[in-house]
Amino acid sequence: GRTISEPTVTDLDTRGFPDYNLIDLEKYVLSLNDWYTLYKPSTQMIPQLDKRINSLIRQGKNRYLEILTARGCTHRCRFCYRDVKGIRTFSINYVLEHIKLLKKHCPIDGLMFSEELFNSSQQRVYEICDALENAQLGLSFYIAGGVRADIFNEDMAKRLSSAGFISINFGQESGSETILKYFGKGVSRQQNI
Repeated sequence: GRTISEPTVTDLDTRGFPDYNLIDLEKYVLSLNDWYTLYKPSTQMIPQLDKRINSLIRQGKNRYLEILTARGCTHRCRFCYRDVKGIRTFSINYVLEHIKLLKKHCPIDGLMFSEELFNSSQQRVYEICDALENAQLGLSFYIAGGVRADIFNEDMAKRLSSAGFISINFGQESGSETILKYFGKGVSRQQNI
C-alpha cells in the first residue's frame, strides 16, 4: 500500500516562526562576494548592475540568508518531486515579521527568496516589493529565486530592481522546445529567451 499524505496546511501563518534560539544562523549565512564570483560573467554584461554589486561588496554589505514567502507552485512539471497541488503563501505581515526576527538573531545585509515559485502572480511580487520598501528593514539587497519566464515581464523587472533586487533566478530547465513540452513546463523556449 501507499502511505497516505498528511493534510496540507492551508494557512501557513498558523505554523508560527522557527525558534532561532535553537539554531546557529551563522552556519547558514551566505556571502554576496561568493555569489558574485559565480555570477560575475553575467553581471558584467550589465555594467550598472555590476557596479551596484561591487559597491555593496566594497561597503561590506555581504551577508545574506535564504527565506521562504511561499510553498508550492502553480504548475505540475513532470520532473518535480512535489505531490501537493497549488501554491500557498505566507501573508505579507508574516514575511516582514519573519525578516525582523531573522535580523534580530543574525546580522545580515540581504535576503534570498528561495521558494519554488517567487513570481506566482504579478500582484504578489508587487506586494512584496512595496512591503520591503515601506518596512525600512535596513537591508541592502535581495535575490529572487524560482522565477517563471511566462509570468515575468519588463515592468516586473523594473519593480524588483527599484525595490533592491540584484538577481532573478529563472528555472529554464532546457533550451529545447521538445524537452520543455515533455517536461510539461508550460513555458516555451521563446519565453525563456
